[in-house]
Amino acid sequence: MSRVLVLLAATALSLLGHGQSDTALAPLTPTDTSRYAALHRLVRPPAPPPRFTGPLPGPRLRFEARGGYDSNALLNELVMGLWRGEYLDRDLRQRTRDALTGRNRAGYEASAELDLSFGRGLFGDSTLRAVIGLSSRTVMGMRFTDAVYDLTFFGNKDYVGTTAVLAPSAQEQQRYQTLGFGVQLAGRATYARLDLVSGQYLSSVHLDKADLYTAPDGTSLTADLDGTWLSSDTGSTTGFVNGMGAALDLGLELRGTFFGRPLTTRLRVDDLGLVRWNDRALGLTKQEVVVYDGLTIDDVLDFEGSFFEEGQLRDSLALNAEEAAFTRWLPARLQAAFWYTLHRGKVKPRPGPADLTIDHLVVPGYIPRITLTRSLNLSRRWSVNGSLAYGGFGGLRLGAGAWLQLKRGALWADVPNLVGLVSPSAKGKALGIGFTYGF
Repeated sequence: MSRVLVLLAATALSLLGHGQSDTALAPLTPTDTSRYAALHRLVRPPAPPPRFTGPLPGPRLRFEARGGYDSNALLNELVMGLWRGEYLDRDLRQRTRDALTGRNRAGYEASAELDLSFGRGLFGDSTLRAVIGLSSRTVMGMRFTDAVYDLTFFGNKDYVGTTAVLAPSAQEQQRYQTLGFGVQLAGRATYARLDLVSGQYLSSVHLDKADLYTAPDGTSLTADLDGTWLSSDTGSTTGFVNGMGAALDLGLELRGTFFGRPLTTRLRVDDLGLVRWNDRALGLTKQEVVVYDGLTIDDVLDFEGSFFEEGQLRDSLALNAEEAAFTRWLPARLQAAFWYTLHRGKVKPRPGPADLTIDHLVVPGYIPRITLTRSLNLSRRWSVNGSLAYGGFGGLRLGAGAWLQLKRGALWADVPNLVGLVSPSAKGKALGIGFTYGF
């Protein structure tokens, strides 16, 4: 029946194409295989969405840990010195100053995730499985002007009689843990999970305008401010649960062909949610001009006077933050990954990193990152890969990784920034490890 429909469609197409010609049409016979195959591809109906029809896999455990920082401006020497609490000499501070771009970005991530998929026939559907997962994440991102760096590491000596432009600048840091439950399509990275979120720490500064003028004689400072500062409870005794919230993790896997070669696409969003920070959190909004010209002390022996009056001192320094609960978005991550088979080698391809990945992390200073990866299968168990990436908190990055396929799972490790791992004068360091295991 399908062949008859194809022949009818071919005849109709031929008539339309030759309606203005007197040339006789050549008959299409079933033995004309090349023309028949081409027309069949043209008129065949779309295939129904593929379903998992193989044997249902058993429970599968997945672990992943990543850590690292990156910047398009700050040298590794400076960052490591700050982390270790070392003295930063002027030469190092000046070399970092010379590397500033005017649109400076920096940030870091540290995360550990563990999830387990299991079960058969969830909700009466033989292809659905249950998935549970837990994670711990710390994320910080910032963008800042050159003047912010100058004032932090050199003071305002170079700005006497001039204005230091400190905005637009922003910084946000969040630390939180999640515990989630959801469903996954067997054999696919298609899933939906709802997470309960425990907010541990938050610090956020957003400056839309911040101009600092230093008087020529150095006796006064004038700040024209428009910005906000938020912080979780700084006086918490445990420091573990300062807010509660919820988030969604969603994934979708699509399989098809592109120019006749297999193409797999995976779309995912992580930590799409909110945290309600408790009523001991702090917030400060400033949209005014603040002048600081010192404190006047009438009597140093008058302990009840202005010298020890905390309210006046905090007001002079614009530090009067208010305690109040507020809701804040989590730093969600969006990702699209693509696996594409360019050619067929002698070694059967193994699962590995995507050939093309585009991701974005919703924090200040992070720009969409594009990563190109090529994998080389050394054997049926071992593969290595090299990557070239641009974006994120940094710039152009060269990376490498390795993948070991086991009987019941796989081990992997990757270094997204090879140069930064070994060079103090480079920018950024990062490392990722993980495994999967099937029971």
